Amino acid sequence: MLALVAAVELFWVRDNLGITSDQALSWKYAGRRAERRARGCGVLCFGDSLVKMGVMPRILGRELGCRAFNLALYNGPAPASYVLLRRAVRAGARPSAVVVDFVAGILAEGPRSKARPYDWPDLLSPGEALDLAWSARDADLFARVLVGEVFPSVRRRFEVRGLLMAALEGRELGHKRHARYLLWNWDTNDGAHLNLPKQAPELADPPGGPPQPGTWRCDPVNERYHRRFLDLAAAHRIAVYWLLPPLHPTWQASMEYQGEDARFTAFVRALRDRYPDVVVVDGRHSGFERTAFVDPVHLNPAGATACTTALAEVIARHAHGGSVAPRWVKLPDYRTTLARSVENGSGVSRKSLEPSIRVRRR
Repeated sequence: MLALVAAVELFWVRDNLGITSDQALSWKYAGRRAERRARGCGVLCFGDSLVKMGVMPRILGRELGCRAFNLALYNGPAPASYVLLRRAVRAGARPSAVVVDFVAGILAEGPRSKARPYDWPDLLSPGEALDLAWSARDADLFARVLVGEVFPSVRRRFEVRGLLMAALEGRELGHKRHARYLLWNWDTNDGAHLNLPKQAPELADPPGGPPQPGTWRCDPVNERYHRRFLDLAAAHRIAVYWLLPPLHPTWQASMEYQGEDARFTAFVRALRDRYPDVVVVDGRHSGFERTAFVDPVHLNPAGATACTTALAEVIARHAHGGSVAPRWVKLPDYRTTLARSVENGSGVSRKSLEPSIRVRRR
């Protein structure tokens, strides 16, 4: 029985795409690519889905004349970005710059967030899990990660249950086909995810009146790993471009009304002042319209093209300006950058877009 359990866990559950969630797949993918694809890249990208879907390495590399790769994750917290940067450096990567985002919502959630259940077993080694648990002073977290690593069916029990129920009812979930498409999308776009070419729906305007005081604060564990990320980059003389990604204009206005945006901005400024190699690239008021998004926070191909082209312009300008260049830079205007990228032919390639169009038509 023990041999049967081990065989099922090892050969059927562990790498079964049919029972792997999109988030878990992105964590496993980035963990492996950090050691295999980061070496030789001039620019590496880290963070969460806003960078994964908003920064296209091929455009970035073409504009800057170097290789680039995107190691951002779905719901990627600060500890995950630090682990991936450390793996890349240990594998021999020596990028001249990294692009990263640490968004307010994820920074406020700890490593055992219930709102954002993280897939730590799909990313962390036992040593990295121990380090995270020690930083969080949470022995139970270490035990959960180890159990999830040894017995993958424990962390994927809901997916296993859904697959078995579908088999009993004679249905096909189709998740394996979807997972293969995601892997193809990421490999084709050097780790980035190219969204379907659609636009976000209209959102209700936030209430009027003065902004609220806000309650946002950074989780202590995230803040600790955030600083470790910046310290590691500084130790290897890697310039850090902290991207504050553009958001749907109504969503941005809502964040400002709730007072969360002001508290987050103060946090960013304080860290920027402590690290001389950190440049904040602020895209929150760069004119990105509703037509540039697929939802309130994620960019579509046109938006990603404009964002990446503008980001490359900022990086090139700052590298040329050296120490006298400003360290809080507004991302260039959306319409102007999009028009220039189309004119120069630096947009998303047809090869990267066609499979997305075919999937949508099905």
